[in-house]
Amino acid sequence: MKALGETSAVIVGHDLGAWVAQAATMLRPDLFRALVMLNTPVPPRGKVRPTVGLREMAKGKVYHHLYFQERGKPDRELASDTRKTLRSIFYSVSGSAVGTEGWRLFIEPGEPILNAFTDPRDFPSWLCPRAIDHYVDEYTRTGFTGALNYYRCRDRNWEITAFLDGAVVRQPSLFIGGAADPSIEPVAIRGLYDQLEAHLPGLWKKLLLPGVGHSAAEEDANKVNELILEFLGHARAR
Repeated sequence: MKALGETSAVIVGHDLGAWVAQAATMLRPDLFRALVMLNTPVPPRGKVRPTVGLREMAKGKVYHHLYFQERGKPDRELASDTRKTLRSIFYSVSGSAVGTEGWRLFIEPGEPILNAFTDPRDFPSWLCPRAIDHYVDEYTRTGFTGALNYYRCRDRNWEITAFLDGAVVRQPSLFIGGAADPSIEPVAIRGLYDQLEAHLPGLWKKLLLPGVGHSAAEEDANKVNELILEFLGHARAR
């Protein structure tokens, strides 16, 4: 923001970006005047280490946040066929995947993470070939370790943010998710969505778009843009 000469901004984040965006609004309310979170209802800091809570939720199975704690193996698995990995993940977490094609959130101990996804024969039109090619080029260039390291830092981030215990986002906020997003299926995650107002007291609106999965901004770009523009008008008027 300093490099751009900006002193105020509305921050928008999707998935792990929603975690970053929420943290930014709490850490620097002087810079970020409003928050938009896409698809991931971010919980309050919590009283126990994240990996401890996730193991309790998984009940003996393996959740992807836990799977990615191991170094090296997940990175190699995802990079073994980057195009197939990205096609499979984008499709399986979307509203286009039905029944057993959808992302299986919990896998068995020792099972490869890619077993949880389906590689579609034909990819839906909401993500064009040019976009997939771009993602493939970037992940081929960088590998997956940078992205996976955020999961590996869940406990570390929790440790160093003890000062945020009990903090809330008081700025205007908006949450947009997908009603067909498999990531909100667990009772614990759906509970976070139901209780968003508790730590987002400035929440203007929260909604789950019908037929949309985990990539709301791609699966229904027009509606997401419409909602964000409407929210920007609300935030500006405050």
